[in-house]
Amino acid sequence: MKPWMCAAVISSQRNKKSQYNLFSQSKHMALRFMFALSVSFCLMVADYRFHYLNQVRQTVSLVASPIQYAVNYPMRLIGWIHDLVSAKTTLIDDNIRLRYQQTLLEAKLQKLMDITDENTQLKKLLSASPSPKDRVMAAEILAVDTTDSRHIWVINKGRHEGVFEGQPVLDANGIVGQIIDGGIVTSTVMLISDIRSGVPVRNNRTGEQAILTGTGHSNQLTLINLPKSSSIALNDLLVTSGLGLRYPEGYPVGKIKNIASLPGEDFMRVTVQPIAQLDHDRMVLLMWPGKERNQLITQINERIKPSRK
Repeated sequence: MKPWMCAAVISSQRNKKSQYNLFSQSKHMALRFMFALSVSFCLMVADYRFHYLNQVRQTVSLVASPIQYAVNYPMRLIGWIHDLVSAKTTLIDDNIRLRYQQTLLEAKLQKLMDITDENTQLKKLLSASPSPKDRVMAAEILAVDTTDSRHIWVINKGRHEGVFEGQPVLDANGIVGQIIDGGIVTSTVMLISDIRSGVPVRNNRTGEQAILTGTGHSNQLTLINLPKSSSIALNDLLVTSGLGLRYPEGYPVGKIKNIASLPGEDFMRVTVQPIAQLDHDRMVLLMWPGKERNQLITQINERIKPSRK
């Protein structure tokens, strides 16, 4: 017999044996299943009636607990990480929201403080006018131009409100300057610290009169042509004298801060600190002279006219 024929016979015999064993194994499995089912039923009845398996159940539970914890630990770890990330995200969102609310509240507070300061300045300005006959109006500073050559402001009142050139401008403390250019809705104010400015003043203590000029510095003025025989002293208050009919009489202008008498010079060098807050003002007061002042100006002009002819 050829080798390949022998191999085929052997393979056929193995298949038959395998089929027989499979059938035999299936038969035993059915018997085993029935036996296991019967034993399980008996154990359930015994446990239900006599509680014989409590100890076994506790022992199995004790042995299985580490396995249960080990199986559940990844899920607990994932849940803990999720809660941690969620809590952090919530804190970040709350922090952003609180910062936004804080910014809004600070902006509202600043606006409220700004309104409070503005009301305070308005009250001071209104109380700065001593004569009820004089018409006054508050104006807001729109722009500031302070250089060595000029010190000017731009305010939000113009000819539409009756502003005129040469009109005196004050703040809550004293004289600020005068209008040098009146537009329709805005006007230009030359400060007393401007080098072109000159204010007739008198010493409130002695009554001496002089001319106070600007130096180009907002915190420093100077008296010109003051003789050495003057009895001026430190901290003397200088007020407007009313001469020149530009500034109303009696308004504070500055205080004496330094007096220097140099040899060979006929006049003293006197440094004056302005009373007005030229570096901090936000609002000023425009003044219109009363009827009596207008009549006085008219009479003076009439007397001057013949002499000019």
